[in-house]
Amino acid sequence: MKRKKETEFEKLARLIKGEGEDIRKDMETGLGKLEGEMEKLEMRLGAKIEQVGASLSAFENHEVDKRKQLEVRITRLEKKVGV
Repeated sequence: MKRKKETEFEKLARLIKGEGEDIRKDMETGLGKLEGEMEKLEMRLGAKIEQVGASLSAFENHEVDKRKQLEVRITRLEKKVGV
């Protein structure tokens, strides 16, 4: 059986289809890499948030301790003054 000669339009359509498949594969690879980078970033941000939370908790505890100390001092002063 004799093969039909490919027209210029068919050649162009075949080339476009091939390029489209290549682009699709490249996009899938790029998206996979991007997802991996986003996961790493998400983990780093989570760790930073936990670190800031711990620092904030320590600061709050320190401030509460200072407040309690001031309350004790005020109570002692009030007893001395007789209030």
